[in-house]
Amino acid sequence: MVKKNKMKKIVYGLSVVVLLTLSGCWSQDEVQEKQNFYIQTKGVSGFTNQIIVEKSATLDSDQNIMVTSQAHGRVGEVLVKDWEVVKEWQVIVKLKDDVANYGLAVQRAQTALNSARLQYKNAKIALWKGVADSQLNIERSKNTLISATNAGQEALKNAKQTMNSAGTKLNILKQQFDGEKTKVLNVFQTVIEFSDKLLGVTPTNEHYSDGFQYLLSAKNPNVKIQVKDKFRVLMSLQTTLQNIKTVNISNQELLGNLKMIQNAYNQVDTFLLGMIDVMNASVDGARLPMVKIQEIIGNINKQKQLNQQSLWYFNQYKAQVEWVLSDSSNPGKNTLEESAKIGYETTKIKTQKNIFDANIAVKNAEKTYTTAVETQTAQLQLLATSIRQAEIAYQDAQTMYGKLTIKSPISGVIGNIMVDKGQEVRMGTPLFSISNETEQLIDIYVSANEYKYLKINDVAHITYDKNTYTGAVHSISSVASRNGLYKVKVAVKSDVKLLGGVANINIPVKVDGLRLPINMVTIVGENRGYVWGYDNKKLTKYGVELGEIWGDNVKILNTLTGQVLITSDIENFDENQYQLVVKK
Repeated sequence: MVKKNKMKKIVYGLSVVVLLTLSGCWSQDEVQEKQNFYIQTKGVSGFTNQIIVEKSATLDSDQNIMVTSQAHGRVGEVLVKDWEVVKEWQVIVKLKDDVANYGLAVQRAQTALNSARLQYKNAKIALWKGVADSQLNIERSKNTLISATNAGQEALKNAKQTMNSAGTKLNILKQQFDGEKTKVLNVFQTVIEFSDKLLGVTPTNEHYSDGFQYLLSAKNPNVKIQVKDKFRVLMSLQTTLQNIKTVNISNQELLGNLKMIQNAYNQVDTFLLGMIDVMNASVDGARLPMVKIQEIIGNINKQKQLNQQSLWYFNQYKAQVEWVLSDSSNPGKNTLEESAKIGYETTKIKTQKNIFDANIAVKNAEKTYTTAVETQTAQLQLLATSIRQAEIAYQDAQTMYGKLTIKSPISGVIGNIMVDKGQEVRMGTPLFSISNETEQLIDIYVSANEYKYLKINDVAHITYDKNTYTGAVHSISSVASRNGLYKVKVAVKSDVKLLGGVANINIPVKVDGLRLPINMVTIVGENRGYVWGYDNKKLTKYGVELGEIWGDNVKILNTLTGQVLITSDIENFDENQYQLVVKK
């Protein structure tokens, strides 16, 4: 019994020990602390907008500069001697222009430029006038349409009155004669005013000029002389028509007047044909281009068409008068009522055709105007291009002529003059050598992107033969080479001897916008990425838009202000194992 109790106590004791042991293990796991993960941070404002232009340059073993001829010519003057001290851009050698004739090329280029500018000016005036005349032609065509419409309506009205009042036909026709007289006089006035501005017959328009009258009928002056005579006949006939009586006239007087008016219309038609001959015999040129000649002929044809329309309506009226006055006893003839109906229907068809033709003329005039505007734009652009090409050629010719005068590229000491007066030289012929007495120059070549940030006197750090020297940007070429690079000269004091080998040049420059080290940015797409920030002891992801990459830096296009960014690598960070700690 005692043994059993003792055994129970032993088992109970062992159980307590095991439980305490396990409990101790669990407590140790629960209180285990996270390890520190050290990071480096920097505020956005702490990133400088300064980057480094890094270049390498091969140094000449001799710092003397050899100046060669850039033109063909004959040495006219040598203005310095060996070992003479000269200033930058001082004239050293002058070449005579008796080999390649650069001066003549300048004159020819100047003449070509002046010609191109004059051609542009004349074309602009002619084209502008063509557009203006086309626009005026639209108005004329619209007026012709209105005239055709009104004349047709009047003719239909008269034909309808004739049809409705055949019994009093003769009296009505006599009353209408005054209107026929007015119509033919209107035609005369329109033709005379239009033609006189071209021919200059009357004192009113004797000295009138659009700048091209002297070119009219220049191929055959006799044509113009004959047409002027016809013009004077028209003016005389106009006076005769104005004096015709329209009231209290006998039947015979009416018939005689009708023949006179018919002849007047025919005279106008013959005269307008002569005006077309004048235009066809004209000489086209800058002031009277072929398109202007065709336009004037088109206007003459429109007046001819209007004259023929008026003549047609007049003939209808004349036929009605002759019918009424003729012997109506002939049984083969239609009655007055039937004739009036036929005349009305004929007039209706002719009126519809005239209005249709006038509408077509308006549309054609509008199309001509549109074409004239398009032609004006295209030709002026082409001529402007010709001017730009002529300007470039002129500048090139001046540049080549200027190369006959050779100047010192730097201030320094002349080494050797290698040419004599009277000697013919070609491009590339050595002329003289010069050494810089105050500083040495190193040539580097930069891209267009780097070029826009560089400025004269920017500080440059030159590493050569394990030593670093301070220099400055001396000059920057404004013209890129064929491979798109710009030449930059970096100056170093003359007491620094850089002879042969390779030098590394670093030029700190300020750029626009925020630049971040590219290893801070995680790229997720085209021109997109993100950076890590540190905010309230937590990681924060900031999306960024990416611009140009320069060396180890990338331009950030969107705005970041006030953020604290992580600059160190956090690829291995696990928030379950580590806690972030900013490294001091």
